Amino acid sequence: MTIDFRAYLGDALAGVRRIHYAVGETVERTVGAVEFRFESGRVLFMDSGPDGESVRMSADAWVDPFEGNMTPENVAFVRQSGKLTAFDVSDEEPFASLIGTKVVDLAPMMALSDKVIGCVVNIDGVFVAVYANFDECHVVRLP
Repeated sequence: MTIDFRAYLGDALAGVRRIHYAVGETVERTVGAVEFRFESGRVLFMDSGPDGESVRMSADAWVDPFEGNMTPENVAFVRQSGKLTAFDVSDEEPFASLIGTKVVDLAPMMALSDKVIGCVVNIDGVFVAVYANFDECHVVRLP
């Protein structure tokens, strides 16, 4: 799916979810996909691509593949090995201070190979970079 970046311009950030790997109570919070939700109802989801260096972008919300009725085998697998889990981080920095502010610009980060390796989101003058590195999705507020 091709993302129409213009559709997000002027839209206010309503919430943010991060998708982290969790095994029981242990959660790897340093890396993971990000899902920006906007007041219009739009969503911008970004995660590392299958090649480990590109960024996948989607206008669809992340769906937990284990959500709903799990088989006993799935329950045992998740208990032992863990799974990706969505966490609302809207009240955590660097996102808490951005809730309610508007997107000014979005710019894909391109490699020399024309591969999209990230995206910079300008939210009311605050820049948030999303990029892939070694199969992991990183999200950082730029100084």
